[in-house]
Amino acid sequence: MAYATTPTLLALDRYAQIMGIQPLGFNGGVSSVIFPTGPSCADVWFQYAWQNADQVSREDLARAIASAERDIANVLGYHPAPTWVESEAVRYPQYLRPDLYGLGMKNVRGQYKSVKLQWGKFIQGGKRATPLQATVNPAFSSPSITTFNDTVTVTAVGIDPDAVLCEVKVYIPGYSGDPAYEIRPARSATLVAGTYVGVFWAWQFLLPSLLEEIPNVNFATSGINADSATSYLDRVEVRWTYNKYADSHGYIYWESEPAVTACCAICAGAGCPTCQFTSQAACIFARNTDAGMVAIAPGSYDATDERWETAVQAVCRDPDQASLNYYAGEQSDRYLAGWTCDPLEHYLAEAIAYLATARLERPYCSCGVITALGRDLRRDLSIVSTDKTSYFTGEEVHDNPFGTHLGEVMAWRRIKHLVANSVNVGGSV
Repeated sequence: MAYATTPTLLALDRYAQIMGIQPLGFNGGVSSVIFPTGPSCADVWFQYAWQNADQVSREDLARAIASAERDIANVLGYHPAPTWVESEAVRYPQYLRPDLYGLGMKNVRGQYKSVKLQWGKFIQGGKRATPLQATVNPAFSSPSITTFNDTVTVTAVGIDPDAVLCEVKVYIPGYSGDPAYEIRPARSATLVAGTYVGVFWAWQFLLPSLLEEIPNVNFATSGINADSATSYLDRVEVRWTYNKYADSHGYIYWESEPAVTACCAICAGAGCPTCQFTSQAACIFARNTDAGMVAIAPGSYDATDERWETAVQAVCRDPDQASLNYYAGEQSDRYLAGWTCDPLEHYLAEAIAYLATARLERPYCSCGVITALGRDLRRDLSIVSTDKTSYFTGEEVHDNPFGTHLGEVMAWRRIKHLVANSVNVGGSV
């Protein structure tokens, strides 16, 4: 798997597919059997820039993709694919008169008050959970006509009966389900009667320890020997990665009241807490999913009934603030229909790829077509070049929130209509 310590919504291998980069070399491997020099670019990508200072690394690329995803999210008001947000501090709506308190956490309709989350496209309250289901040996095979074992099959039995197919994921072992170390995307996957079967490409399983080697003569010239069985992971973790809806939405908080006898030198409120909040567990539910408007209610989770149930407020006035956990982001139509397990819409995936490429400062490799594509996306449309070539630039370029490079302009063209739609989304208190 092309991995990096910076997690991204757009899988690095999917980025390579969008940009037409040869996957084995992109993952750091070389072979005498497949992807020969000539028909495909055989240049090797390195994990870090210090392994080859003249070429962009996978870590450089991951940081550029993560930055592009965040910039797009800041413009849209929601992440281009679902992600978890934890411990987001929210100021609870206060009564219009500063000298009075609101009571009962209710709005003018007698319902719970709304709060505006930082991110829209709200899906559900909760935290990311990723319990281990199995540690298994991947099976390598060669169903094609070559002698290269290009296919890896991961089989795990005893998957939790509550898990659904797209929640079962494969990880590099030893990282406790860190999303940066998920092996993705799978070529195909099934989950039947608690048995998961995922099919991947072999180059997604190259050993991380080999990818991170300090350069030496052999490493610098040949990359990882993908023809050797010892170059691959022999164990992987299969985990159930899902949104934990139970007892993990967050808390509401009340400031402590000043002691009535604060001026008394004898007792001064001794035994009463101060400089801390009174807290209570709470659940959140959608009021306007697109705008990220949710209502907060004090409650407790009943594991028997598998639901949140009403609880009496710990303090008889509106809380002052809240700390919330939730899952939010755009989901593609194909994902919602069950045709793919990648929720990132291809239209947005391409926008992220263009924007990230425009910001890479090092070249891809020595391959002419790929290098030319990257150079073109980095071209600044606002500058007259030294060969006296100039471009007519209108408002689309100069008012672009991402910048004036071609890839930044192409990304803006992709999402600007989504921005226009998002500003028309209202909310209710």
